[in-house]
Amino acid sequence: MGQTTAEAVLAQVRAAVDAALGLPGWQLPDGDVAALVEGLAVEASRLAAVQLRLLAEAEERRVGTGSGFITTGAWLTARTRCRLREAGSTVALATALTGALAPTAEALSVGAITEAHAAVVHRVMTKLDVALAAPVVQRPGEPELDAAGREAVLAEAQEVLVEHATRLDPDQLAVAGRHLLARLTAHRGGPGDDAAHQRALEQAGLTLVQTDDGSWFLRATLDPVGGATLAAALDAGSAPAAAGPDGSRDRRTAAQRRAAALVQLADERLAALPGTTRTRPRVTVTVEATTLADPWAHGAAPGELTVPGCGDAHGGHPLPPGTLAAVVCDADVVPVLVGPGGAPLDVGRTVYAFPERVRSAIVARDRGCTFPHACGRPASWCQVHHLLPFSAGGATSERNGALVCTPAHQLVHRTGWAARLEGDTVVWTPPARATAHRGVGGRGQPPPELARPPSWKPDLDRVIATWRQHLTWAPAAVTDTG
Repeated sequence: MGQTTAEAVLAQVRAAVDAALGLPGWQLPDGDVAALVEGLAVEASRLAAVQLRLLAEAEERRVGTGSGFITTGAWLTARTRCRLREAGSTVALATALTGALAPTAEALSVGAITEAHAAVVHRVMTKLDVALAAPVVQRPGEPELDAAGREAVLAEAQEVLVEHATRLDPDQLAVAGRHLLARLTAHRGGPGDDAAHQRALEQAGLTLVQTDDGSWFLRATLDPVGGATLAAALDAGSAPAAAGPDGSRDRRTAAQRRAAALVQLADERLAALPGTTRTRPRVTVTVEATTLADPWAHGAAPGELTVPGCGDAHGGHPLPPGTLAAVVCDADVVPVLVGPGGAPLDVGRTVYAFPERVRSAIVARDRGCTFPHACGRPASWCQVHHLLPFSAGGATSERNGALVCTPAHQLVHRTGWAARLEGDTVVWTPPARATAHRGVGGRGQPPPELARPPSWKPDLDRVIATWRQHLTWAPAAVTDTG
């Protein structure tokens, strides 16, 4: 009896995998090892595209329900041992890739993106489709978007997301998606904003359980502002300890230092009780001057809630106008005003030490150590270096400061490295050398996570422009004065 199509295809795949498994990895040259790691990643994405296409076919034919399962997701879990909580979203992704997300499916099939990227695009596009189709709060002159306009905006949005999925990891892509949603929906305002904020608060929760050996397991979900506040507090208290007398370094992992910082916060809180209150750790809100002037403007760039050094290097959490207004008024939040290009507006002073407002502006621009050694140290662990020395007439301003970690700062002053600003990029020049080193990246290239602004921000304007072109403005209501 001849092989079925499935048996023939699987036999070829197994033969290729067996050949790869049989490779004597220790004998391979470095170039082959690198080429195989990168190439197999591409082929893994292509295989995922095949599996998702067939899963969509299984859903269309109701293969799972025909086998006695309630849903295709339940059948998928039973047959492949995937997580049940993920099976439903995987089936939904597979179905979407055969329809509206065909461009995403194409990128996945050639290995340009991964299944995780495709899942992010699917989540963002689903939310965007719902948001654009939902009725807006009725106000005089409120614009409307017809079906053709929605399709055009969705197509442009998917193109931008897929384009950046080829350069960003899934988490970074999700940040871009959140900003896109914020820009296209923030103007709606009204109950929608309040409802979203209320949902975030309702979903927040913390579980603290003591295990059999006496240690404690903590799991929490916090709203964006609450999470940013806790992240800022933990980051401030989790820097590596200074070297001891013997020169030994702090060998704790970042996770261990954060755990110690959390316990320290609890100790300080208990010590402050009763009858006193403590100032909340500060977070940063970066907002364009035009947005602050009119947060409800259609397509306005949202304010960004950031905690420098705590995973926000690719863009902070976008704040809706109502939340933005409340947070910016909070005395425990440092607002940083930026121009349309993302560059902080100069808040310079004529003193040597960098004041907090100036440092906040520099942090918003640099995000971390800018010296070309790719140390990855966050802004909260850095010092501000005068690009033109104060003794030589250099001002204490945003345009004359750059973030450097302590070891780099000492090296700069000891060996004579020079730096200048080109746009929003710190360019370093080694002593007695003409070749400039840009940013903190290896071989003079800045790592993408310290780019200002994130690469996707200018491209969001393409989607906003398409959206505005299709808006139909209803006439303003006429008040009867008679």
